[in-house]
Amino acid sequence: MITLNEVASFIWSNIDECKTLDKLIASILEKFDIDEETARKDVESFTTELIRMGMVVE
Repeated sequence: MITLNEVASFIWSNIDECKTLDKLIASILEKFDIDEETARKDVESFTTELIRMGMVVE
């Protein structure tokens, strides 16, 4: 079982709709009180893990 924090859950729910990492980051910045650097690191880290696990494709 995988447990997601609020931002990771948002990423998972919006990854198809946003299409690019930059759009996904912009959506996170609109929804959460988070700086761009942190949002970018979170998105890159989480999406890399999803790709590694075969849950999404690039």
